[in-house]
Amino acid sequence: MQCQNCNAEEMVKGTVPMARQRGKLTILVHHIPALVCPSCESYVLDEPIEEGVAEIIEETYRTSAKSAEVALYRYAEKEEWEDR
Repeated sequence: MQCQNCNAEEMVKGTVPMARQRGKLTILVHHIPALVCPSCESYVLDEPIEEGVAEIIEETYRTSAKSAEVALYRYAEKEEWEDR
């Protein structure tokens, strides 16, 4: 797959972090599988992975205590984190 950002010829399998903030709460998800551009470091997530990360983030926003400031997760395949 060609990079849409810098037109590099090949994106490679790797992992990326993602951070989202709402109010005082920051959610960090790391080790998310992605195709990563070795030139500009932009990335593309497969749709199921993108949906899984979005679920983690939204569930954390719904369930976090108001005093929480940072939530940190290591991405796992959906089947793994549903069993927690």
